[in-house]
Amino acid sequence: MARHSHEVLNMPRQKLRQLLDELRAELSASGDLDDEAREALSRLSDDIDRRISEETGAADAQQTPLEELSDATLRLEARHPRLAQLLGQIGDTLGKLGI
Repeated sequence: MARHSHEVLNMPRQKLRQLLDELRAELSASGDLDDEAREALSRLSDDIDRRISEETGAADAQQTPLEELSDATLRLEARHPRLAQLLGQIGDTLGKLGI
């Protein structure tokens, strides 16, 4: 049973890593994104990647990754719909992981 449970949890983690890779690629390709937004999203993706690698939630964080993603998504929806879509998918996957 424990092995099956571990495999089930790895599926969302793999999906999350794939989405983070897509986000990073989109950030690199998006020439009209301001430096502040690009830096914030890059830090956020690195933070999420670190957290899933450590397999722990950050109880000491000011905002949860889901709160940060929600804020970033709202800021980007109008001008960068693809980035907003990726952030929404990342948020959904984080929710499935309980992070």
